[in-house]
Amino acid sequence: MDMILKLLHDSLYMGAIARHYQIHVKHMHKYWPHLIISQHCYHCPHTVSTYQHEFFECGIMPQVWLMINQMLDDAGLPSKLTSIAGLPEFLYEAHNPQFNLRKIVNTNLIIITLKAAWDAYQDKQNMTAHKYSRDIRRRLAMYITNEIKLLPCHIDNAYKHGYHTIGGNNRLRKRHTEREKMLLNKPSLRSRSLTDNDIEAYEDIWLPMGIITIAVDRKSISVKVIPKLPP
Repeated sequence: MDMILKLLHDSLYMGAIARHYQIHVKHMHKYWPHLIISQHCYHCPHTVSTYQHEFFECGIMPQVWLMINQMLDDAGLPSKLTSIAGLPEFLYEAHNPQFNLRKIVNTNLIIITLKAAWDAYQDKQNMTAHKYSRDIRRRLAMYITNEIKLLPCHIDNAYKHGYHTIGGNNRLRKRHTEREKMLLNKPSLRSRSLTDNDIEAYEDIWLPMGIITIAVDRKSISVKVIPKLPP
C-alpha cells in the first residue's frame, strides 16, 4: 500500500514532513507561500504535526487504538502497533509466506486503522475536531465492515498461495504451481452462501470480538460495527 511505503520512508505528505518538503524541496515559500502547510496540528495548535501525533495521539486516536487492541485481544491476535517507530518491526513480524489466516486479519486490522486516520486527515484543515473524530469513526467502521466481508476471499487466497506438508519429515511445499494458480477460480465474497470453513473462520476470529452474529442456518453473517468508541 502506498501509504505504508511512504510512512516507512518518511515521505507521507502530512504535517511537518510535508512542510519541510514544500520549503526545502519545492521552494514553495518563494511563489506560493499561502499554500504552505503548518508544521503544527490543525486541532492542537502548540503540537508539532508528526506521524506519531496524527496517527496515535491526536483527538480520538488514543481511544481508537484502545478499541482496536481490545478487539485483537478478544480474538487472541497477538500483533499490535503502539507507535510509528514500531511499524518496520510490525511489518517484519507480519511477513506471512504460509498465508496464515489469523495473521492476515491481524495485519489488516492495524493497516486499516492507519488508513482511516490518513484518509480523514486529507480534509482535516477544513473540519472541526468533533467532525474530524466522526469522520475517523465513519471510515473505520466502513473499513472494518469490508475486512469482515473479505474473510472468505482471504480463505481462498490462503488455500491458493499456501503450503502443505509432504513426506515424513514435515517438509513444506507450495500447494499449487504458478500455472495452476492461474486456472483456479477467483476469490469469492459469497456473503449469503458461506461454507462450513468460512463459518469456522468467522467463529475463530471475528465472533469473539462481539461485532458479528452468525445466522441460524450458518450460511450468512450480520455485522454490528462499530463497538466501544466514544461519541
